[in-house]
Amino acid sequence: MKLTNIKLVTIITNKNLKETLIKFFKEAGISGYTYYEAYGKGSHQLEDETSPETEHIQFKVLASNLIAVSLMKVISEELFSKDKVIVFQQDANVIRGEKFEKVVYGL
Repeated sequence: MKLTNIKLVTIITNKNLKETLIKFFKEAGISGYTYYEAYGKGSHQLEDETSPETEHIQFKVLASNLIAVSLMKVISEELFSKDKVIVFQQDANVIRGEKFEKVVYGL
């Protein structure tokens, strides 16, 4: 069994950005992603403990290092000034790593 080291990019943001992020992925040639509804409180809600948890969406994208960095750059440039977005990457080891080594031209 051969393992390939790639990146897992996680994006957490307001649910209203779901379609915007999916559009980013399509334009970048990213064909696979997973998303979840997520609930929680951030620094803005912690000041008022009586406020309800806020609904968010969390995306996970497996990609080569180059694609992951490019995706994070686009998200930071396009969304950080407009919306509350958290984005981070982690190392991931996958089988069939060739699936994630495509060159992406949209980013």
